[in-house]
Amino acid sequence: MMPRQVAVRACAALLWAAGAGAAQDTERPSERDTPQETASAPEDSEESPLTETRHSVLVGGRKLAYTATAGTITLTEEDGTEKANVFFVAYTLDGDGDEVLDDAPAGPAASRPITFTFNGGPGSSSVWLHLGAFGPRRVHPWSFSGVQNRYLNVARTLRGAMTRNPSLRVFVAGGYYDLATPYFAADFTIGHLRLDPALRGNVTVRYDEAGHMMYIHRPSAIRLKEDLRAFYAVAAGPR
Repeated sequence: MMPRQVAVRACAALLWAAGAGAAQDTERPSERDTPQETASAPEDSEESPLTETRHSVLVGGRKLAYTATAGTITLTEEDGTEKANVFFVAYTLDGDGDEVLDDAPAGPAASRPITFTFNGGPGSSSVWLHLGAFGPRRVHPWSFSGVQNRYLNVARTLRGAMTRNPSLRVFVAGGYYDLATPYFAADFTIGHLRLDPALRGNVTVRYDEAGHMMYIHRPSAIRLKEDLRAFYAVAAGPR
């Protein structure tokens, strides 16, 4: 039996010397390296291949090269039976360890401190874990000053993105019993996008008999997987 895919959206392992990712300098687009993507896995291995991309970031005025690795970790029962696959992203400082961080050499990767971070459920999704807290690149400025004392409405931003990119497709999933992000709030946003009629078919909306964490209600999780599979097939198909 195939292992169940666990909806742990990201486990970010930061293989940096302490403080290496603590401060990111502003970097102009022209200074950013083009990511180089590679996939690695033994030919006779049944494990999912790891995908690696190489980047650089300015920290304390110095340019540091690092590798981002994405893949899955297989969890097993005591008897070795595969139970689940957990998706992860790891960031590793490149080089032979001579890079000086916090006034001390980083050292080889195998001897550096390692930090594991997990998203914490409602209100703490993976994207904020990477872009707002622990990832080597952060979103700046991070401010909600423009939406104080009122609901955050992303309709204008979404409409602009879909108008500029007519190939962009949006999938909206929700639970009828979600009290954190009520489904009718999503309905309101989608209903007020004021999209060009030619783009309205690019938005897919699906709701299930679940709460905020749809994946812990198995019937909803199964339907969500089926809906996403169909969505991906259409999105990746010929235009």
